[in-house]
Amino acid sequence: MAQAPPPVSPPPAPEPISRHEGHGWTFEAESEPLWPSNRIDDLCAEEGLCKVPDMYCGNAALRIRHPETGFNLTLDTLGMLRSCRWKPPPKPSNQPLRETLPTR
Repeated sequence: MAQAPPPVSPPPAPEPISRHEGHGWTFEAESEPLWPSNRIDDLCAEEGLCKVPDMYCGNAALRIRHPETGFNLTLDTLGMLRSCRWKPPPKPSNQPLRETLPTR
């Protein structure tokens, strides 16, 4: 007699956002569970990517803020992957300003 497959486990609960503050700076880290391979494959097809890391936390992000100066930097995994391809080019908001790049 064939044995029934095991029940499907619910997806893991997201981790709470880790927040640290000091000297006017705020740092937030949002960590999420690894994506399953079928979701990574779908991302490759949707975004036209040839490869995504096998262990990919697609919704993870790091946010750095300094309200006094208006500095705000968000690094998220999907935005970083999109910035690694040539076509279409990444959004201007994901690219450094030319005048901020070091000169040779």
